[in-house]
Amino acid sequence: MADAESGTDPLTAPLTYPGLPPRRAAVLVTGTAVLDVLPLRTAPPGEWPVRRAGRTRRAELAGPDTPLDRFLRDAGAPPLSQRTPVLSVGSNASPAQVRRKMTNAGLPTALPMAAVQVHGLAVGVSAHVSRPGYVPATPVADPAAVSQLWVVWLGPEALIAMDATEPNYRRVRLPSRYPVYLTSGAIVPDCSVYLSRHGHLINSGGEPRRLTDQATLICGLLAEVPGLMTRAGATPREWLRRVQDEQVREDIRGLFRAAGMVRTAVLPAGHENDPERVPTEQS
Repeated sequence: MADAESGTDPLTAPLTYPGLPPRRAAVLVTGTAVLDVLPLRTAPPGEWPVRRAGRTRRAELAGPDTPLDRFLRDAGAPPLSQRTPVLSVGSNASPAQVRRKMTNAGLPTALPMAAVQVHGLAVGVSAHVSRPGYVPATPVADPAAVSQLWVVWLGPEALIAMDATEPNYRRVRLPSRYPVYLTSGAIVPDCSVYLSRHGHLINSGGEPRRLTDQATLICGLLAEVPGLMTRAGATPREWLRRVQDEQVREDIRGLFRAAGMVRTAVLPAGHENDPERVPTEQS
């Protein structure tokens, strides 16, 4: 078990965005723990064994743990075949964050997550400020990129709940030119990703800005964007206080655009798969 990953989430501590990812190559996030899942090269993820809380390494070697799909069914949760794999480029790779989102939605948490390697995508910066105050991530196309990211498998109810936390994004199906590989080398089929509705930020060289820690990112934006300090303060802490005002968040988006540092999304829009949104704002 890796329950240290269950701590602070970016919704309640925005400067920690994107939060801590899992410490193992695969985990199962529950309402009370983060359980290790042992990836097997010779089996699909639904057959990967779950290491139960408190199980020792010696006991593990003495016999297999419960396969993931059976563990999920025993918990009354849908197996992987009834879930949608979603590529996480920001805080949805944090067990604490996804648990917070499920708890806020009144749903039990039973979310498998696995490390993946993605070709052709990098982690950029969305051209907006979230309601909690962080400047979140969005995927950007980069043919040369090979990114180490995470996939979370969401059941039908969890997917609806997750969509409702992403009003600034649209969920799109990844085309085959962005293959997503598990550590076993197998491709994750039919993978989706949340793509910013506001576009992504570019740097002074015209290239997509890459996500950094929030303090560095916010300080850089305050120094670079004309008029931003006047509207959002001079420090990350002052930024967090001021952007609780929705009008300030809207003004910041306008300043990004006025500075010529916003580019529209370049991934396929996937409108036919774009689910209906609940009018809330978190990410």
